Amino acid sequence: MNYCDSEPIPDSGSPVALVEVTGADADNPTAREINQRGGLPLMVGDSILAEVSCAELTAGLAAAGELSDAELSRICGELAMRLQDTLNAGEPSADLIETASDAAALFVLCLQQHGITDRSQIGPCSLQFDPANCRLELAQTA
Repeated sequence: MNYCDSEPIPDSGSPVALVEVTGADADNPTAREINQRGGLPLMVGDSILAEVSCAELTAGLAAAGELSDAELSRICGELAMRLQDTLNAGEPSADLIETASDAAALFVLCLQQHGITDRSQIGPCSLQFDPANCRLELAQTA
């Protein structure tokens, strides 16, 4: 899905993984604990681990369901560009709470666009952004 209102960014390289969800067998013990609680462990960049609880996921999907397709696309594009800029600038200088919140919101909105309505439908996956083509892709991972 194309998410940018502006022209694609030339020579921006390959797609960037913005958010990754790990499975119950994750190497990170905190991510495993989040999975065991039924939450979603979101890995943002290389060092930010955020949790989306079942209640937050349910509320987020309900709110996203109220948006039009055009609104979803616009918001996803804005969040993806902002998150990519933040990650490119280096996470230590970023506001960690804002970065985690942007990642969680972007992920939940993309779930809505893919028709995912329940935690049980979400396995290990990666949300990648290709700024050259202004595209987001939600792909299952092993």
